[in-house]
Amino acid sequence: LYKFITKACVKRKTERVVDLIVEDNKVIGVRTDCENEYFADSVVIATGGLSYPKTGSSGDGYKLAKSVGHTVTTLRPSLSALVCREGICSECMGLSLKNVSLSVVDTKKKKEIYSDFGEMLFTKNGISGPIALSMSSLINKEKNIRLEIDFKPALSAEQLEARINRECKTNINSQIITILRSLLPRNIVPIFLEKLNMPVDKKVKTLNEKDKKNIVDLFKHFSLAFDKIDKIDYAIVTSGGVDTREINPKTMESKIVKNLYFCGEIIDIDALTGGFNIQIALSTGFMAGKSLTTKGE
Repeated sequence: LYKFITKACVKRKTERVVDLIVEDNKVIGVRTDCENEYFADSVVIATGGLSYPKTGSSGDGYKLAKSVGHTVTTLRPSLSALVCREGICSECMGLSLKNVSLSVVDTKKKKEIYSDFGEMLFTKNGISGPIALSMSSLINKEKNIRLEIDFKPALSAEQLEARINRECKTNINSQIITILRSLLPRNIVPIFLEKLNMPVDKKVKTLNEKDKKNIVDLFKHFSLAFDKIDKIDYAIVTSGGVDTREINPKTMESKIVKNLYFCGEIIDIDALTGGFNIQIALSTGFMAGKSLTTKGE
């Protein structure tokens, strides 16, 4: 990389940019914390967001954009773990659930507003994993919500009830824990029984129809009390940034001042997990670079 940079006649600096130099509504260079000034035909801000500040994403780019009149929308964590108020998450820490459904329920309207299917993971203070991360980017503006896990999304409530009835007939003299262990990860069974208010040694033959319906309901609607999205320091992506209406989408040049370009996470664009955010960074970076090389043609 160093050889490539040298060959391309690029000077690599490690100073921190603290200000943009503007004349006649054009950015003509930058000023650094070492009180040096560097002049250029164009300046590209590619500083990233606020996520993972240890990598250098300190938010300086937002300050620079604001200093020349740009609007920066509210910055929030996205693709981040979800923090829950219950201790059951720490009890199940490290447990991975596959082929489950995770839903968000509006507690005031009492209806489901989002749902996703796939894999999730219990953490020390909440849940993570692909479907939880994707969910975070959809609910970072929501209030009054709770999370629900469907452990058997491939089965309807009626189909699951029929299966449990078959299991009960086959294991009539066993304890209920035996049936639950055949349907759930072992770690979560004690918590499941606690939510059902059933003793571990409860016999299958003592279950009544209401007990069975409660079991089915918990399988389909295992509730978690959502608290918040984890800190932006640990988020994969920053939601929010420089308002896209103030950037030319064909060139990535500022509409506020000339010769200033943006690319990557500093822009108010974010997407779900799956490589889409990397694609946004690469595509906007390509457009900014292409615009610089063809400028004036």
